[in-house]
Amino acid sequence: MDFKIPLLLFFLFSLITTAKVDAQVPHPDLGDRADWMRGTYGLNWKPGKGANGKYESKNYTIDHFLDQISHLKTVDYIQLHLNESSIFSPVHAAPHDLLESFWEKDKRGGKRINLVVPRKSIGRDPFLDIIKAVKAAGLKVQVYVNSSNLLRRTGKASPDNIPDVTNRWMNWCDTDTNAQTFIKSKSYHTDGININRPYMFCYAEFILKEYAVRYGDLIDAWCFDSGRYMWQYGGDNRDSEDVNEQRIYQAFADACHAGNPNAAISFQNSPGSKNLVDNPFTPATLFCDYMFGHPFNGGKKVGSNARNKFIIDWTVARNGYAHLDDHHKSNRTWDDKVVGHYDPPMSTTRWNTGSTPGVDNAIFATYYGDMMIGNGAVSFGIPLTGRYNFENKLLCREWGIQQLELLEDYLSVNQFPGAPNWARQHTILPDATSGIPYTYTLVEGTDFWDPEGDAITALLATDNFPVWLAISETKPGIWTLSGIPNEKIDTDYEFNLVVRDTSGRNNRLVSMNVDVR
Repeated sequence: MDFKIPLLLFFLFSLITTAKVDAQVPHPDLGDRADWMRGTYGLNWKPGKGANGKYESKNYTIDHFLDQISHLKTVDYIQLHLNESSIFSPVHAAPHDLLESFWEKDKRGGKRINLVVPRKSIGRDPFLDIIKAVKAAGLKVQVYVNSSNLLRRTGKASPDNIPDVTNRWMNWCDTDTNAQTFIKSKSYHTDGININRPYMFCYAEFILKEYAVRYGDLIDAWCFDSGRYMWQYGGDNRDSEDVNEQRIYQAFADACHAGNPNAAISFQNSPGSKNLVDNPFTPATLFCDYMFGHPFNGGKKVGSNARNKFIIDWTVARNGYAHLDDHHKSNRTWDDKVVGHYDPPMSTTRWNTGSTPGVDNAIFATYYGDMMIGNGAVSFGIPLTGRYNFENKLLCREWGIQQLELLEDYLSVNQFPGAPNWARQHTILPDATSGIPYTYTLVEGTDFWDPEGDAITALLATDNFPVWLAISETKPGIWTLSGIPNEKIDTDYEFNLVVRDTSGRNNRLVSMNVDVR
């Protein structure tokens, strides 16, 4: 009797503990990780066909594009593609030992085939270089992943230049000791019905997690396309509120959060209602901080489809939240803070090219600008001049830049009138070195501006500001931070810079690192 009671108590305690853990899915503050996205827009920079060494080229760089958009102060983030879309999804832009092993040094006609990553032997990570360049430009990073990842697209053949990668990946999962131990570690890794299911979990565990940990908090958000590989071909239920029916979604989100617990997550589970009355977004998964926001009609002729404009109108009416006061849902409140995000191509045809705008110049600024003013987010698929020809510098077509400039003018005046505005998502202060003179300038009209055209009257610092650092207006509209660091140990500072004009003030949290040689 005495033996049974402790066992019973332990069993009850286990149930209570498990219930408490499950109660945190969804997270009680779901959506907060994407709060920075409200009122923002980003640029979806999408080169492609980088297999068999193309991503190793020095021409695979975002530097030219960042120079091209350097005058746009209202842009907030860049969407970068870790892997490619559709049948090319096995191709990844960053080195990975396991993915490289599937190459097996195959050649055809003297040219490499089955090489889906830049090789480790080049001695650098080109994707990391691009992430760091984006961060240095004061922008956040949103990373795209196509969720068919290494699997063969349903109903389609693999590309001729990567014919064997899918089979080699599946064979590795089926035979590798670590992979088999992992698959057998949870009963839900297989279901006896969906043959793709264990490979989805393995991708999260052995591929995605390694990338996420490598890049850490350099990645601010992840967006997963082709979510049907979770539910239609993987066995999850995209609409469920039971975590036991969304384990693949959970595995992908957990893999990302292993690198940055604060990274925002979204899954593309197709557009929602088409009737221009009910929610144009599908229900959020238990792990969505923001909605992917895929346009209707496959993004073709995006501006002429009333359903796509309804995505914007719906979001604006809910102050930027996709599911707030959605009276058609069944008693859901946990998704009220999930952010409304829209991911359209700028052209009428594709996300990364096209000669014809999907939305005419005459209405482009208000069509999309009202989404940001209404606290939603938009990621624009930029029409590139060299999407497959990296020698063309992967620049945006001129008509795309013109449309972004129209949006810039509209937002500069209308989004945050009154007090001064800070440009982009970040102000990046370069590292300082103790004993070496430090200088950095902030420019009115570039780093901050007043929407009414009033002059900036002061730039001040508060909170933990280095005692050796001074701020002065060295020329009209140019403010210089200068001084000689004197720290004895490496020191990380975090403080607020305050920009002020005659009608108000605005803060910007910045950081600075001082290194001691």
